[in-house]
Amino acid sequence: MNAMKSNFKRRGFTLIELLVVIAIIAILAAMLLPALSKAKDRANSIRCLGNLKQIILSWTLYNGDNNGAFAPNETQGITYPGWMQGNEGYPDQATNASLITLSLMFPYFKNTAVFKCPSDNTVNVRSYSMQPQIASFMYGQPMDQQAGNGIPGYPSMYKENELKNLAASSTIVILDESTQTINDGFLGIFMTGDRWWDVPGARHSNGCSISFADGHVEHWRWMDPRTIVAQGGETTPNDLDLQRLQQSIGWQ
Repeated sequence: MNAMKSNFKRRGFTLIELLVVIAIIAILAAMLLPALSKAKDRANSIRCLGNLKQIILSWTLYNGDNNGAFAPNETQGITYPGWMQGNEGYPDQATNASLITLSLMFPYFKNTAVFKCPSDNTVNVRSYSMQPQIASFMYGQPMDQQAGNGIPGYPSMYKENELKNLAASSTIVILDESTQTINDGFLGIFMTGDRWWDVPGARHSNGCSISFADGHVEHWRWMDPRTIVAQGGETTPNDLDLQRLQQSIGWQ
């Protein structure tokens, strides 16, 4: 009996040994969690690019079915559901996914979920916006976003043959927008100067999902920390990210 008790005592853990095991498990967990977080972010980034791929392919199909005309980018639910901030007379636009079915492109992708980035934690149904010089319309009327902000000389492009100054493979169409500035269907970018208008998203490794007029998509990682924290309206001299966007609008 005494021998059995002795063997039982030898098989037991001391408190110190138990704490050491717990500490090791905690260290391993701490090492694995960042890797799991990065894997989740990578997966969301891939899904975001997949969303934009569906949208831009729908955009190009619409273009092909309409004699080269681009789908108009309205703020009242034609190409996109409307305003994500403020009600503009339609208080449920930010959260009503059924409005996406009003998009002229909806017959091509038929999935309201593609307008939402998987890393967008807001209640908004839309995370993406179109650059302001592509098929710009407001309330059914053609408009020049740049001229409206005192920068003439950059008219909007409404048809495929108007993509003259930049190759389709280099012309941004639709991209991820920051939750700080997303409102109408445009991600406004001043064509000149150092000031932000709207701000691109930075949800995926401090970068953004972007689609181009030839139908391909890319992930751009921002190099300037001011881009990542911008709220819209700031002046950021010598910001290479802003310059890169300006050069990819189609009129540089």
